[in-house]
Amino acid sequence: MSASLKRVALFGGAFDPFHNGHLATVSLLLSSGLIDQVLVVPCGDRPDKPHTSPAADRLAMAHLAVESRFCGDSRVQVSDAQVAGRAGYATVDLLSHFKKEMPSAELLVVVGAELVPELHTWREPETLKQLAHLLVVRRPGAPEPLMPAGWKATMLLQPYSDEVEVSSTELREKIAAGEPLQGLLPAPVREYCVQKGLYAGG
Repeated sequence: MSASLKRVALFGGAFDPFHNGHLATVSLLLSSGLIDQVLVVPCGDRPDKPHTSPAADRLAMAHLAVESRFCGDSRVQVSDAQVAGRAGYATVDLLSHFKKEMPSAELLVVVGAELVPELHTWREPETLKQLAHLLVVRRPGAPEPLMPAGWKATMLLQPYSDEVEVSSTELREKIAAGEPLQGLLPAPVREYCVQKGLYAGG
């Protein structure tokens, strides 16, 4: 396929921490046949989420996680566009940035199915509705969402791996409580959390 026709999935989020559910989502995207590349984009430090871990740590965890599963696979890249401040923190900013940076690519924005009912609350929802082609991913056990009118969206019919059902919030609580994390976090991310003392304070 010509590079000019490359379909790129923008997978943004806090990734606080980056866990096996995120990796399973990337695997699902790659196997879907709908995209050619996944760009993982951790958000920068956000004024509306003051308790999120520092952006530099979340970016480092994203790199560690992706390298642990997709080392050498050029189809999966981690971008520091938001962490470095080149793109604003809102989804509309992210999409606008990459439309300029990758003008010949077809961009699809990865959205968790649980966030679909909140689309109207996102910044500049009408602009985003015009610009975005959403790629909607479900967690295991979650129902297929009802898309609001006017949005261009493609639903991945299958949820990501049934073996991985975890949220970042649950993981932060488990880490704070010292509970076992095997099968939930990539080993390098688990080690990074320990070394940095992330989430240990609850």
